[in-house]
Formats: sequence, structure tokens, C-alpha cells
Amino acid sequence: MLIELPDHVVEFMQRLASEIEGQDNRATASPYFYVVSGKREVVAPAGHGDNESHYYNAEWGEGHTLEEWKEILNEYDEENGTATDLDAFIKGCEEFGLHDVVVEENVFLTEKGCLEHMRLNGHNYRCLKDVLEKGYVKHAFRNPEMDGLHEAIMAFAKVGENAT
Repeated sequence: MLIELPDHVVEFMQRLASEIEGQDNRATASPYFYVVSGKREVVAPAGHGDNESHYYNAEWGEGHTLEEWKEILNEYDEENGTATDLDAFIKGCEEFGLHDVVVEENVFLTEKGCLEHMRLNGHNYRCLKDVLEKGYVKHAFRNPEMDGLHEAIMAFAKVGENAT
């Protein structure tokens, strides 16, 4: 079967195949991919967070740690000439925790592509805590689509070898 493809498509696939063949797979079987991940904080029930407790005040529409509320209320009291009882204020709040969860933000077929993406777009990951500078490798376990895609990409490497 003969398939006509534009030269730039063939060249891209050959470069991609060459990059995949030459990169460190970190002892992961093909097909594999690189993942950029980070951490997001999600609300957890009181006493089940990763850090200190937070307190949500419905009237203020905000949640903060005890120390943060102390600062906020001191500023408020200074500006308004009031004296808020911190203990009474906290009793009127709903206690909650924050839990860090790992989220996968993007996937790449090559480490080079992953690092280039982070160089160009790292500013978009500011909402994440501890974004990884390098992606980590995951195996596409029993994934027939990834198997087929990997096989197709690697076929372009063979095309390139035969063309020279």
C-alpha cells in the first residue's frame, strides 16, 4: 500500500521516531509516555488535611488558618476601631483541612517535548504547587491504541533508514 504524505509530516514523524529510539526510557517498556504533574490542594474534612486546620467563615466568605485569621482580624480591628474575640470568631467558623493531590496536567511522547513545553509554558502551571521540572515516565499498560501509535511512529524510523 502506498500512502502519499506531505514531506513535513514524514520529516516530523522521522524526527519523533528517532527521538523516541534515542531517549532514556527509564527502564519502562514501550509504549511509554512522559507526564507533567503537580499538586493541587483540595478541601478535606476537619482533621484529615495534610497541614494545619483552616477555618471558613461564611460571613466573610473566606477560609484561613488560625494564624492568618489572627492577622486579618487584627488589621480589621485597627482599621475599624473594634476588638474581635478570636476564640469566639473561630467557634463560629467551619473547620476544614487541605489535602495535596497529585494531578497529571499533560502528556508527551518524548522527554525533549516535555521539557520544551515546560520551558515555553511553565508560567501556566503557577496554580500548581511543586510542578515537576521534568516529566516522569509511565507505561501505557495494555493500551492497544498506544501500542498501535508507537508501532506506526517507529515504522517511520525504518522508512528513514531505507531512504538513506
